[in-house]
Amino acid sequence: MRGVITINNPYTGLLNIMQEQGKKYNTPSVCIGKIVKVQPLQIKTVELLLEQDDLFISDLLTSTYKRSAHIVSSGELTSSTQATSGGTGEASFATHNHKISASYNLNGVADIVFGDTLKKGDLLALMPTENRQTYIVLCKVVKL
Repeated sequence: MRGVITINNPYTGLLNIMQEQGKKYNTPSVCIGKIVKVQPLQIKTVELLLEQDDLFISDLLTSTYKRSAHIVSSGELTSSTQATSGGTGEASFATHNHKISASYNLNGVADIVFGDTLKKGDLLALMPTENRQTYIVLCKVVKL
C-alpha cells in the first residue's frame, strides 16, 4: 500500500483567507418578511421573528405618514336639492326641487394621510443592518 502524500497549496490557503475576510464586508442581502401582527409590529422571516424593537421602518409605511399635495382643479358642479313640499296643499306648494349649477376653481394645498398601509399577511422587503441585529423595512412587495 502506498502512502498518501498531502501537498498544501499555499495559493489555496491564501484564497480561503481572502474569501473569509471578504465575507465580513459584503453588503447584507435583502430578505422577505411577512407581517404576523400589526400592533405591535411583528414580522416573520425564514429564520427569525422580528419584534418592533428590532426594526426601522420606512416612513411611507407608518400610519401617520402624511404628504402635502397641491390640488388644482376646475369645472362645473350641477345638482339639485331634495324634493320638498309646502304645507297648504295648494298647487304652488306641490313637491318640487331646485337646480344647482356653479363653477368652481380649486387651487390649494391639502395634506393626505395614508393610514392603512400595513396589514397582517403583507410581504415586506427587509435589509439587515451590518451587525444583523436590526432590520430596515424598505417597502411592501407583492408576488405576481
